[in-house]
Amino acid sequence: MASRFVKSKLSDKETSSRDLLLALAFRANASSSDVEDAFFDEKIRALCNRALDASDESDIEARLALLKNEEGTTYEDFLSLAEGCAESYTDTEGIHLLVLVPILAWSRYEIADGKLPDTVALKIASLYRLYFAGTESRVTVGNTLLCPEHLPERLVDVRKLLKTLCTAKGENALVDTSYLLTEKPVPDFSDTRYIALSISAPDINTLFPDRLPGPIEYARNFMEFSLRAKQALRSFTTGSVIDVQFPEAFFAAWRQATLAMRVFALKALVQYVCVEPITPENLMATTAIFTLDEEKLNGQQPEIRIGISLKANPGTIVAGVVWPCEEPELEAAQDYAGQILYSQGIRSIVAHEMRFPLEWCEQCGAPLYATPEGFVTHIENPDEKNARAFAPTLN
Repeated sequence: MASRFVKSKLSDKETSSRDLLLALAFRANASSSDVEDAFFDEKIRALCNRALDASDESDIEARLALLKNEEGTTYEDFLSLAEGCAESYTDTEGIHLLVLVPILAWSRYEIADGKLPDTVALKIASLYRLYFAGTESRVTVGNTLLCPEHLPERLVDVRKLLKTLCTAKGENALVDTSYLLTEKPVPDFSDTRYIALSISAPDINTLFPDRLPGPIEYARNFMEFSLRAKQALRSFTTGSVIDVQFPEAFFAAWRQATLAMRVFALKALVQYVCVEPITPENLMATTAIFTLDEEKLNGQQPEIRIGISLKANPGTIVAGVVWPCEEPELEAAQDYAGQILYSQGIRSIVAHEMRFPLEWCEQCGAPLYATPEGFVTHIENPDEKNARAFAPTLN
């Protein structure tokens, strides 16, 4: 999720607050004990909560911008605290936490999004409460199936979503979150959907179940939740293959779903292409790293682009996916993509060692893919000549 930094004239009070946040971030990172950690973390949370309560995250963003290029974990630690303040808060009624239920989906048709039937949304809320919430907690759920484009990006907007959900009363209640549906998602064969819900309780001790399940029982609870949630969503997601992921706090769920979608989409891509009489044995896959010189990246992540072609015509890429990656993980991610393709029955896999320039089609903006011979080409659907329909990306 991209942060948006806005330059403005600062008052002495704002400058003082930002300096204090920065000093606390460095002190917290340099602490030598759990006691120090707790002391400085609590002060950082207090300042972050004050900013979010005022719907002004400029102090937080300014400190994040300065810490971004610092060595060590200062940036990650401070970001984690700020995100934690956005996705949870405490008031006179108790403690509240924002949760996402990620749903991975692929389809030859359109993947559903938008308003959920009330019965479906309430069923998801009741299942979450049954498996993951304390007996004194209440769960409220949004009435929309959200796309990645619909998720709030700014910390204050994440807090706003949580407060919107917390307005409902009752053990399992429904809240209108249609204000998030600001744009129609770009059609793609595979994408993520989310259901947002909040869990509230009088205190932290009653937010989650009293009895802590063992690892096996915990895994069983998730499997049962996933299967029952999938069943509840079946009628609304007709024509799609879906996989309900583990429900987690907002930012953790978003990051985990992004990683899980890599594997899910690549496996789905093979199934997507394999229409009778085509089988995985008839396919060839090409993986390649696409990047720019460091000074030219300007915030743009390098990518692993994975193209699929028919063995009978290897120079024509008929489908593909894109994995945005950080520089240190590029080679490992390329190898991992090859392992997934092999597990899906594709035996002809070309992994280019050379790197390609990060380019897109000038006419339609679709990513360009490497052929087995090392050329760069547009995706070409052999049936429709429709590159966009066969150019799914995970950006």
